[in-house]
Amino acid sequence: MAGIGFVLRKLVAREDLSSLAGGFILSAIVAAGPWLLTTVGLLIVSYSSLGSFTRVRDYLLFRSLVTFAFFASLLMVSFLQLAATRFVADRFFERRFSDNRSIYVTSLALALLFGVPMAGLLVLPLHLGLAVGLGYYGLLIVLILLWVTTSLVSTLHDYGSVGGAFLLGVVTSVAGTLYGARHGGTAGALFGYLFGEGVIVALLGARIFVEFPGEIRWNPSFVASLRRRGRLMVLGLVMTLGIWIDKILFWYGPGSERIVGYIHVNRLYDIAMFFSLLTVIPTLALFVFYFETGFYEHYRAVFNLLEGRRPLEEVLEAKDRMVDFIKRGLGYILKIQGAVTFLVVLNGHGILSLFHADLLALPIFRMGALGGLCQVILTIEFTLLLYFNQQKMVSALAWVLLLSNGGLTLLLWNVSPRLEGMGYLAACLISALYGYYLVDRGVYDFEFTIFMKSPDERLPAERPEEEELVIPPSPPSGKRGRTVMAGLLLLGILTGGSPSLSHAAGSGEERGGVPFRWEPIHRTCYVLYYGPRKETDDANNFRAYWEFPLNYLGFDAVYRKMTRGFPDPSSLTGYRAVFLQIDRNPLPDSLAFWRFVSGLLDKKIPFAILEDFPERSKGDPNYVAAGLLRDRVLLRMGLKREGVWDTNPFDLDYGHRDPGMEGFEYPLPLTPAAFRPLVSLSPENRIFLGVKSNEARNEGLESPYEMLAPWGGMVFDPFMIRWPSLDAEHTLWFVNPFRFLERVLHCRELPRMDLTTLNGNRIFYSQVDGDAFETLSHYRRRRMAAEVLYREIFRPTPLPFTVSVITSQIDPAVQGSRARVYWARKIFALPNVEAGSHTFSHPFYWVPTKKQKDEGPIHIEIPHYRLDLKTEIRGSIDYINEHLLPPGKTVRLLQWSGDTRPGPAALKELVGTGVDNLNGSDTRFDDNAPSYTFVFPYFRRVGPYLQYFNSDVNDYILTNDWKGPYYGYLNVTKTFLRTDRPRRVDPIDVYFHFYAGQRESALNALRQVLGWVQRQPIAPLFSSQFVAVEKGYIGARFELLKFGRRTLYRVLGYGADTTVRFDHASSLYPDLSCSRGVIGYRHRGGSLYLYLVPGGKRARLCLGEAPPKGVLLSRATGYVLPVGTLSPRSLAFVYNGWVPADRVVWRGLLPSTDYTVVGEGSQHRRILRADGSGRLVLTGLGSGSLYRVTAK
Repeated sequence: MAGIGFVLRKLVAREDLSSLAGGFILSAIVAAGPWLLTTVGLLIVSYSSLGSFTRVRDYLLFRSLVTFAFFASLLMVSFLQLAATRFVADRFFERRFSDNRSIYVTSLALALLFGVPMAGLLVLPLHLGLAVGLGYYGLLIVLILLWVTTSLVSTLHDYGSVGGAFLLGVVTSVAGTLYGARHGGTAGALFGYLFGEGVIVALLGARIFVEFPGEIRWNPSFVASLRRRGRLMVLGLVMTLGIWIDKILFWYGPGSERIVGYIHVNRLYDIAMFFSLLTVIPTLALFVFYFETGFYEHYRAVFNLLEGRRPLEEVLEAKDRMVDFIKRGLGYILKIQGAVTFLVVLNGHGILSLFHADLLALPIFRMGALGGLCQVILTIEFTLLLYFNQQKMVSALAWVLLLSNGGLTLLLWNVSPRLEGMGYLAACLISALYGYYLVDRGVYDFEFTIFMKSPDERLPAERPEEEELVIPPSPPSGKRGRTVMAGLLLLGILTGGSPSLSHAAGSGEERGGVPFRWEPIHRTCYVLYYGPRKETDDANNFRAYWEFPLNYLGFDAVYRKMTRGFPDPSSLTGYRAVFLQIDRNPLPDSLAFWRFVSGLLDKKIPFAILEDFPERSKGDPNYVAAGLLRDRVLLRMGLKREGVWDTNPFDLDYGHRDPGMEGFEYPLPLTPAAFRPLVSLSPENRIFLGVKSNEARNEGLESPYEMLAPWGGMVFDPFMIRWPSLDAEHTLWFVNPFRFLERVLHCRELPRMDLTTLNGNRIFYSQVDGDAFETLSHYRRRRMAAEVLYREIFRPTPLPFTVSVITSQIDPAVQGSRARVYWARKIFALPNVEAGSHTFSHPFYWVPTKKQKDEGPIHIEIPHYRLDLKTEIRGSIDYINEHLLPPGKTVRLLQWSGDTRPGPAALKELVGTGVDNLNGSDTRFDDNAPSYTFVFPYFRRVGPYLQYFNSDVNDYILTNDWKGPYYGYLNVTKTFLRTDRPRRVDPIDVYFHFYAGQRESALNALRQVLGWVQRQPIAPLFSSQFVAVEKGYIGARFELLKFGRRTLYRVLGYGADTTVRFDHASSLYPDLSCSRGVIGYRHRGGSLYLYLVPGGKRARLCLGEAPPKGVLLSRATGYVLPVGTLSPRSLAFVYNGWVPADRVVWRGLLPSTDYTVVGEGSQHRRILRADGSGRLVLTGLGSGSLYRVTAK
């Protein structure tokens, strides 16, 4: 250990009064050595030398020159001091002590390089005469050297010599001034005073050379570091001006007095502030003493836990102890300084009288003393913020101090002369309050900063998925440790002292990293359902109504019927939540049900009961036991069976009604349907919809029908979904399913994968089923529907299409013809057409029942053919590849036919072909289906396989099974709009059949739909590319790592789904300092969409409240892969999207600047201009090409 901390802890360890007193005195020297020299020395000189001057004017000139020299010299080195101390801290943590000499020499040289000419410029305009001018010039130079030297004083071990140097310097200054004034007037006093200052510089400099080895040379690495740390240089200047700005304004404001040239004084203000700042020295000493001993031990304990590879929970507990220590320490300091300030304010008259000061300065003195109290707090806040590596917060606080001190001083002296000093007090108070807020944020983000600000300010490089992220531990290396030292050194800059570098030297041992484990965010829910016998895992009410909102929130579900038994709750800890869907009563095994619920409570697995409350069967042999267990479990849930059923509408009324949860798509009935004998007992249960009954036995009771609780929640009919009795298809939500699921799943702030959007634009794709390929058009007679679509849709429309055919209807060897082969080849040869298969014989049922087989047919009738999955799938794919496709193209998609419900056997047959599957959804959201209950889930699990659903309804359904009106497909745009606002839940999917070419009205409707699509901001994809997005959505995994109030997310295996959505995040932005793999963002509908690097295996996400700075992607019509570093002056990227519907928009470039755009392999250069906000729009791009954008 080096410096003051080592000595203080050694003194404190002796536990005797003299050692404690010595430690406190030593802290005072360190905290305010130069300040003591300045103030006490000047005090003695000022009030003992007045009789030594032959003229009062000489005395005033001397005092004014010395005061201004201190300010000017501090200002001249302020840009260097903070950056230099930071570099010293870096070298100490690297244990490169031999650099101290060269750093000291280089710092002196740089200070003199700037200070020598500047001092000359300050002296020449004053016309002081040769002797006085040389004295003033020499004092400026010596003080510059003094401030640089004190930056390194805290590295020294021998604090006896340091204290002796300060003491000898004060004595020499006083003696020299008195002697010089008596024999040489102002010039003699200046030379005597600077001689004393020079003694301190010489003694301290000699001590630095004695204690540290190394060469006396120029240090180029130090100079290079200054170029990289411009912010610290500016910060030092701002902090110095913030402390002095009120004095400067009063020197040149009302009541000031011109002494010589530009040197003015304000006697009352100077005297008052001079004395008031002396009052804070004891408290600064206490701060150094307290923090260098107790606080350091707590601070070090945090890192000891890291070194010991302890769990994150223990690290956070140690941090909490450190925070408690800070709070206690600040409390002690406030009490002591508050008492000192109170006594000073109370006895101000006596203090000023004791030193024969002008009593007119008394009001300012009192203001200054109160302001000094605030400045002490502010000094501590500055130091703590740098301890916790919050440089941006330090910078913000410094600017607040400068602007408020200057602004309020100007404002208040214009209001009334009686308010002199009030500006300084108000500024310090405002800054201290703001500093408290920043420290609070910095402390709570402490461990997050430790994690994110590793030694090179970058997150660790990507590692294999199974490897943990290893965080560099504590000092002696790392930026966080260096910043701790810089925090201590800052105290010296603020006070003129030289705080310790006690944390600089470590043991020199290599330390291992500490793993912070990412916690997985489980994305799958477990659904247990019970209903009619015909219900299956693929056909039940949860699947029909709840799974789509679940998918939208980023989750999926697996199913199990209750009649198959209940799983062990301990096996469900890897699921996000359990849903108990009951749409039929009574349960066959009520006892097993309540045992299962009890197990969920034991394992603290969230669960929700949906649609109906589970009832017992009177024929159940465990009827009594089930009832007793149910009552015990209900009490654990904060519920109780109480009251009686009441269905009399005249008795019933609503209790709790939450408009944010209820009436989502349809208002509640005027009166409830029934009172259920179930009540809530726990205040933690939050009822969103309750029913009350006037029946005597239900007096004062409220039955919860919708409720959230610590264990999950419940929603019961008839208030879940409106089930119209006359039109069973028009179901509507009473409850808001999105909000309810968010609360049960505790996912409001969590990220969700989003498959609707690519780089800010809504995904578009189109698939065409091969039905009626060969039929003749009523619109263009003697032409096949395929030819009509080729000429009027596929060829002229600049959008991608995935077109499928039924191979038995194309192959001349089965039921096709050469003409059909010709037009199939013509269509597949188009660059905007992707090849798909609509099977061999278009099965109407993929898993036909006996009844369906008996009623027949189950596919297109083909002589001597019986349904064969291999022929339907592999056979159709092979035929298209071999006979219909041009070189370079292959079948990319199999589009399910008929009922679009393949079984495991069909999906297994597709494995190994390299072909994906699509179809199965009839999502519509229009006037005839005005509800989210008609929006399908995103995919379907079939055993170990997945069926990927399309997104929107097709033309067959919207034309009433092709019975008319044939323009019915126009209605699909309502679905497109309603699935986009207020929340975007689906891409745009233009899904039609070849029979659209049969009718002119159908073709016109299709043209209008495609025209509408082209006017939207879309990202066009082929259907197989959208399936890849679906795969990314399903396969992505989220993990989180919490740091106080900050959370870092990691997304793994997202594949082609490069969009992550945060809902309820309209005021949040990506924090690029801790995010990785994020290339852009967009706010929409209250959500934040983040764009990830395409093809990346993982990304890290972190949000903040400030808009990010730098070059980011605003929107794009396809995938964008940045190449190299993105800067406002130059960037490079690869675009992969549908051409010519291409558009890439960058933000964060230089406003109103011309840029040269060059594509790879192209000699053509384009000049584009960024708009006034720095946005640059690029069009006319080629898919797969590299583009370089450079500012002219």
